[in-house]
Amino acid sequence: PTTAPTAAPTTAPTAAPTAAPTTTPTALPTTAPTTVPTTTPTTAPTTVPTTAPTTAPTMVPTTVPTVTIHTHSWKAATCTASKTCTTCGATEGVAKGHQWEAATCAAPKTCTACGATEGAAKAHSWLPATCTYPKRCTGCPATEGKPTGHNWIDNVCTAPKTCSNCGKTEGEPKGHNWLEATCTHSKMCSNCGVTVGDSLDHNWTFKACEAYMVCTRCNSVGGQYVRHKWKDNVCEVCQQHYCGYYGHDFFYNRCYECSAFDEESTAQAKKILPAVITEGMSEYEKVKAIHDYIAGNTKYDRENLENDTIPDSSYSPLGVFVHGTAVCQGYAYAFELLCDLAGVDCVLVTGTADGGGHAWNQVKVDGKWYNIDVTWDDPIYTFNGVPMDIICYDYFLISDSQMYKDHIAEDAKYICNESYQ
Repeated sequence: PTTAPTAAPTTAPTAAPTAAPTTTPTALPTTAPTTVPTTTPTTAPTTVPTTAPTTAPTMVPTTVPTVTIHTHSWKAATCTASKTCTTCGATEGVAKGHQWEAATCAAPKTCTACGATEGAAKAHSWLPATCTYPKRCTGCPATEGKPTGHNWIDNVCTAPKTCSNCGKTEGEPKGHNWLEATCTHSKMCSNCGVTVGDSLDHNWTFKACEAYMVCTRCNSVGGQYVRHKWKDNVCEVCQQHYCGYYGHDFFYNRCYECSAFDEESTAQAKKILPAVITEGMSEYEKVKAIHDYIAGNTKYDRENLENDTIPDSSYSPLGVFVHGTAVCQGYAYAFELLCDLAGVDCVLVTGTADGGGHAWNQVKVDGKWYNIDVTWDDPIYTFNGVPMDIICYDYFLISDSQMYKDHIAEDAKYICNESYQ
């Protein structure tokens, strides 16, 4: 052998090898033998082998070295570490991983297993303050500031004291304070203005002719304009003998003082009336029949107007009834006279229209007053050079708002609020 053995053999070789071994051991024993030789060779071998042995020695140690083996002492896996042996540090498996709980207004994202945190806490999500609650977070119980307090609106007739912010009520409604109905308004609450029912009718009473009546309830002036009703120079309404003392002051066959017509005009009107008015006619039918008779049987005296040669008859009812020719005053006088004889209230109105002096009427139909202009409802149209006399109704029973678009009254006695329907 080229090197000495690491331990002495347990028994002495019986003979020296005749030749050196052909191979060497692949590994040396890791531990010394547990026994030592009982005797020590007294002399070294007398010869050195010239060749290596062809085989390894057949003898091996008689005992096996002992090895100590321990049991792992495992520490449970955590969020960030796997299962670990506390003795040798060996690991097994994988870490658990964090069990995250979502972030709140008061805390960031937090692991429920180990308490680790990540990120930042959420911002508060505030609800505005109300009358009874301060500013509140919808995500947590946190509050901030103070309640706004109620904004009270005083109680009214039909509602109690009420908060304009939240609608809360307190107390009782006031209740209405009713004012009794009058001629101008119905039963009305003085607090809120609400009304119930209808207003009272005026209680008109006569005071004097040629004036409006007076209401005994509210002392307002209105109602019917009272005209003299002359008979034998005496007013049947007020018994005044005005014209009887001085005689009628006729102005184109109509008394300027009492509006009575002279005997000739009245006689002519009475002859015509039966052909115009029939028994059983309504007030509207009477007015329309008189309107149509005058417009259909009278020609406007334009020729004399243009030549400034208008005769007196054209200004009076006789121009309509006898001559069939008149100007606006004759039209209006004839209409008034026939209405008086037919029992329909009618008055004369004077003023201007189309830039010049003009006359028309107001007439009472079914309790209401209306404007009527027979002259302007009797226009003359020309067709193929031939004059065409037709009847129109543009100014038949119309309101003031419609009439005064092209008429200006100087002595209108009544207010005409609407056109006849």
